Amino acid sequence: EADYSHDGTYTISAKNIAAENEEKTATSSFTVDIFKNVTASILPAVDSNMTYKAEQTITCVVNGGLPPYQVDLTIPNLGVKTWSRENSASSSLSCSGEHEVTCEHSFTAEYESDGDYICKGYNRVRSSAKRYDTANVKLTTVRGIEADVTSNSTNVLTDGYLELNCTVVGKPLIRENEVTWIHSNKDIDLTGNYS
Repeated sequence: EADYSHDGTYTISAKNIAAENEEKTATSSFTVDIFKNVTASILPAVDSNMTYKAEQTITCVVNGGLPPYQVDLTIPNLGVKTWSRENSASSSLSCSGEHEVTCEHSFTAEYESDGDYICKGYNRVRSSAKRYDTANVKLTTVRGIEADVTSNSTNVLTDGYLELNCTVVGKPLIRENEVTWIHSNKDIDLTGNYS
């Protein structure tokens, strides 16, 4: 079974004794290029959640064909980061490898990080082979619920006024009917006045 180590020039040489006992040599050379269709994969491999403010790494792997010459990683709200074999020093994506190129993009998950991450690998191959391949994954940022209560005062006269404000953050967003106020182990009905 062929692998990339079989790339290169092969030479065949044959000798024999010809007429008049003279040694004759025939030589022929040919070049073998090992290639396969280009393939792209992305990690994480399945649609998944990211934790808000946590470090996240997207890994894009491209292989096949002649050594891949370009990789594009589309990042939601940031556009496309590109690595090119010809201009790897000025590439906006960090990659390494020869026949298999591995690229990584690390970031802190924010709400704007949601969306489809698309890895696209390009190759120079013969006309019968695939020139590029794509892989994608959908990532969604989630944030645990946090509640913060503020008040205008903690001491109120019997005929006074107490204002309590509650700020709830989280993702997915909290529906208003899922926020409950409790006083002395009883739910407070927010639709009317509390006394």
